[in-house]
Amino acid sequence: FDKRSGAKLMCDSGVLDDVDMIVGCHVDNHYKVGTLGIHVGPCSSNSNPITVEFFGRSSHATHPEAGADALAMAVRFINDYQYVLTRQVNPAEVVASSVCSLHTSTDSYNVIADYAVIKMTLRTFSDETNDFVEGLIREIAQASASQMGGTCKVDARINYPANMNDAAVCAKMRKAHIEVVGESNAVDAELDITSEDYSYFSRLRPSCYFRLGTRNEEKGCTQELHSNDFQIDEAALSIGAKAFVQFVLDNQAG
Repeated sequence: FDKRSGAKLMCDSGVLDDVDMIVGCHVDNHYKVGTLGIHVGPCSSNSNPITVEFFGRSSHATHPEAGADALAMAVRFINDYQYVLTRQVNPAEVVASSVCSLHTSTDSYNVIADYAVIKMTLRTFSDETNDFVEGLIREIAQASASQMGGTCKVDARINYPANMNDAAVCAKMRKAHIEVVGESNAVDAELDITSEDYSYFSRLRPSCYFRLGTRNEEKGCTQELHSNDFQIDEAALSIGAKAFVQFVLDNQAG
């Protein structure tokens, strides 16, 4: 797991031992301020950051036959992976996977690279699908390396598991939402393929993790999460706080 995950460390320390259920939320500019959204079931994905390294042998660019081109291995892997992914994974399964970085051991015009490294992400909602696709990545990397006379190493692990929303707890939270913002603003949230370390809590206790609407076009609060110019309408914060308080008041007896 990701050692930066505060939620995992908290779970390991026993903070949920006497907890019956848990609720949380995340700001979201896809939903207008004044709305609260819930998606029952998986509501954020497994996060699997993957590093693929290729090891070859350098040579002069005019004699590629004397080397083992690590860059060519990496390029072959990228092309084959995208193709195989569309042929061997059930289209009904949600899989988001992107190669986001490729670097080699040389920036020269005339040297065959003896090393290349790819950094990529794999997002799924099913642990079984994650394991299957991760297996494909290892197989394709090995084939890409061996065909070019090299070797490879794949480092893959789920650092944040999929976040699971319990139907019963979600029903309790939806009741609180309706009391705070009204039925028309207590909305069904869309499935979200981002990841969140809160998911460690949801794997131990029945949970509801909802979306707190923060979008306000008049104030320019429309940016995507984690973008450089991300802003929220802070009027939403008191609405979220009221939802939590109402949930507690409604469920003090268990």
